[in-house]
Amino acid sequence: KFSDAWDFKTVSGKEVWTGCSGIGLERWTAAFLAQKGLDPKYWPKEFVKRFGKMPKEFKLV
Repeated sequence: KFSDAWDFKTVSGKEVWTGCSGIGLERWTAAFLAQKGLDPKYWPKEFVKRFGKMPKEFKLV
């Protein structure tokens, strides 16, 4: 998309491809919660071990 709009080319004139992997923390979190849910009892045991306990202010509704 951007390589066409900006006419990006290599030094030898070949077409260049661009892309975004979208690996920001927000996307990782959204993907994890979409798959595993908000309840830690459904999360992988190793993740819970490293994450620790949920803050008391956090309530599941």
